[in-house]
Amino acid sequence: MEERYAILSASTHANPDNSNRKTLIHSKSISWGDEVDSATISQGAQYNFQDSRFKCAEDFEKRSLHSDAHFLIHRVPVGSMKNDNIQKARSILSSISRWNNKKGALMAEALLERLHRECIKGKNPNAFVDSEMYNICINAWAKSDINGNEIVAKAESLVNRMETRYARGRENSIPRTRLARPDRITYNSLINAYSLSNEDSSAKVDKILEKMNALADSAAINKSDRDYESYIRPDEISYNSVLNYYASRKNEHWSAQRAEDLLLEMSEISQRQQEQHSKGNPPPVTMSTTTLNIVLNAWGNSGGGIRAAQRAEALLHMMIRLFNKGHENIQPNALSFSIVINAYSHVDSTDASSAVDKAMELLDVMEGFPLPNNEGINSCYNAVANVVAKSCLHNAGDKVQELMVRMRNMDTLPDNFIIASCIEAYVSAADEDSRRRGKDFLFRMIDDPSSQPNSVSFNTLITAIVRDKAKDRFDEADELISMMENVGGDARPDLATYSIILGALSQMEDEDSAEKAVQYLRRMLRSYNKDGYAKVKPNSFVFNSVINMVSRCNNEWADDVIYKTLVAMENQNSQGNQFVTPDTITYNTVIGKLSKSPSKKNAMKVMRILKSMEDQAKGGISACAPDIITYTSVLNMQRIVDPRRAASIASSYIRRVMSSCEHTVIDKHGFRTVLLALAHPGNFEHAETAKQAYEWMENIGYIEAIDSRVCDLVLVAFKNSNNELSADGVISFLSDRVDKYLSGQTTTILPTVVGFSAGLGVLGKYNRVGEVATFLGKMNELSSSGIPEVKPDEGCYVSILASLSSRQQRDSALQAQRILEMSKQDLSSLTSALFNAAINACASTSGDNSNRRKALEISFNIFEQTKELRSVDSISYGMMIRACMRLVDDDGIKYKLVKSIFHLCVKNALVNDFVLKEMGHLSQKIAGKKAP
Repeated sequence: MEERYAILSASTHANPDNSNRKTLIHSKSISWGDEVDSATISQGAQYNFQDSRFKCAEDFEKRSLHSDAHFLIHRVPVGSMKNDNIQKARSILSSISRWNNKKGALMAEALLERLHRECIKGKNPNAFVDSEMYNICINAWAKSDINGNEIVAKAESLVNRMETRYARGRENSIPRTRLARPDRITYNSLINAYSLSNEDSSAKVDKILEKMNALADSAAINKSDRDYESYIRPDEISYNSVLNYYASRKNEHWSAQRAEDLLLEMSEISQRQQEQHSKGNPPPVTMSTTTLNIVLNAWGNSGGGIRAAQRAEALLHMMIRLFNKGHENIQPNALSFSIVINAYSHVDSTDASSAVDKAMELLDVMEGFPLPNNEGINSCYNAVANVVAKSCLHNAGDKVQELMVRMRNMDTLPDNFIIASCIEAYVSAADEDSRRRGKDFLFRMIDDPSSQPNSVSFNTLITAIVRDKAKDRFDEADELISMMENVGGDARPDLATYSIILGALSQMEDEDSAEKAVQYLRRMLRSYNKDGYAKVKPNSFVFNSVINMVSRCNNEWADDVIYKTLVAMENQNSQGNQFVTPDTITYNTVIGKLSKSPSKKNAMKVMRILKSMEDQAKGGISACAPDIITYTSVLNMQRIVDPRRAASIASSYIRRVMSSCEHTVIDKHGFRTVLLALAHPGNFEHAETAKQAYEWMENIGYIEAIDSRVCDLVLVAFKNSNNELSADGVISFLSDRVDKYLSGQTTTILPTVVGFSAGLGVLGKYNRVGEVATFLGKMNELSSSGIPEVKPDEGCYVSILASLSSRQQRDSALQAQRILEMSKQDLSSLTSALFNAAINACASTSGDNSNRRKALEISFNIFEQTKELRSVDSISYGMMIRACMRLVDDDGIKYKLVKSIFHLCVKNALVNDFVLKEMGHLSQKIAGKKAP
């Protein structure tokens, strides 16, 4: 096998003509970028400004390009582009593609499509779109700020359009030279896009490589298309892109094996191409150090533990042997060694000791090996230090210090990475002595003029401190943070520092933790906003941590602070900090905290937050859209502060949900809160909305959000609406449910006796006693069939009688007498509350003297029944006094009746405030008669 690799690694000097080769841009972590030519690289460099002095000029240039692009895309009619417009469009496309964001990529693609329409629909041959323009757009998406899966979708779309348009053009006999045709750069860019996605695209990647070879083979035997072979045949960059795709698959052993298998395939292809090259064909694909490093990286990322590390080491030793045999093109470099050494940091704890030994051995080999240069040699020592630090050996810290001595012997100064690894090695022992030694080591490094520890070293130590259970751990951590501020430079507290300390504080339950968290956030914002320290740029995590802690705090200042923290978070976002984005959970936490202290001040804050959430949702920011939790908290507060507003908010929300095509999650608690708000007295429309909302939830099958008690609330809403139309609403709602159930639809949810009572009270109030009797019969029928909590009880009858007394009617007394007789059939015993409600209903009878005299007789009859059952109480006497006062016109008779009732009340020692209050009405009347 080694011989096969040797053939593949033939030196690139066998192909001296590299003038047309593209430059591959990639990072030290072997994340392969897209291919661009040297001119593009030099043009791109001018946009990589670090000096803020150029910022305004750069922004102005972007605005100018955006304006020009918008004019060309939307203002110039199709078919009317002049040559200078076409050249300008191509130039702008190239420039904006290097903005490295979604906006630039969108505009670049829009310009490409505009030129394509100009060429095809506008029949303008000068607007020809070539392959390079498609490749630029693919590259723009690959470097934009969107996620990998979106990048893949955009890249695939562009390639598919390119292939389809080429095929259609050939069908229409358009010359190949006038068509954009996918080339090697196109497919290499698409493969690189797949490396950015977390989805498994291995089949697609392999298929692209097969397609490229198939297209090249087809072109080679077609005289009219032979030139295409050199543009489509996979080269080293193509294979490296495929290998890098497999290396990018984390913790997938098969990907590493597939990468190594691909090396063998490259060898076979190279051997065949070598034979054809001798006949005048293009030079064969070759292997380089970069190629082997990618495969090493694949094994390092595979998650295969020590076996994967050993396989990577075996490949490294093969590279060394081949290099020693004269294959200079695969000479291992410092990156090769560091990749393999790092692979040993991913082993199980049982293999940690062996991994350290292997890492040390590889370091010995590296120190004796002729590296091409010393660039990156620190990474090898850092990799070994990382393996040692993760081993948790008792002497790990001492071993890392020995490594630092070896570095100095190699004329290499230890850097921040190995200092941080040394501290990690000490604190990994998880005992106080080791942590102290790590702290002492850090202090020595601070005093050492040849070393400059950065925040990583401090953060490693702080992490170990706050994980400890010592009472003074946060004081010790704060001392280190203060020291970081004093040391300055890159040692200043950064985002990681504050994330560590805030994350630890969030696990605490004491009130002081919230106050400390607020102070840390203020220090952080001061460092970023005032001092301009970019590495402390806050993110959502630190804000959410503080908000969560303050939401649990009971101090008086908590409401004000949590609101101001949210405002600061919004300000960060509005000022361009895309890492700070309040979402629905953030807003709900603040609203939930404020709603626990209902006040007009907090209600105003909550309404501002709700409006902001709704506005953002309308603007397409779904992550901030208010949900049922939001409205539950808002409604619970407003029901106390402003019930009318609560009802209005609930109505608006539930109607919006019902009219929306999107599925909205509403839980039982939230829906109940909405109905409670809608049940606010005095609005029939809100009661109707409650009914419609319940029926909508029922119809769409949202059964988990409704039950009998939620059903009750609809009837309560009608009861509170104080509108005669509510009687029809009650009849409709109850009839629908009861009839469905009695007809066999036993899954129908019915109200409880509480809901029935509220509904029947509405019917009684508006003189619909016939329907009351009907529903009372159905309640008994339902109860007999085994339905719990629906049998008419005393509360039900009291509710009906109370509703009769709420408005004056001619037949109130007769209806009260009827209801009372019906109650005797359902109730085993009658209490004073029932009789008292009946007497009170009689007292509300209106009409002429005859009508009221009959009502008075019924009142006395009921009162006598009360006495017979020994259910008379103070309220009974008070109600009889009220009946006499309201139903008797003759003052003399009225006085005598009231006097006899009162004397009887006194005799039975049942005089109370209520009786005296009713007697007071008689006193006022007598006083009024005597007044001049």
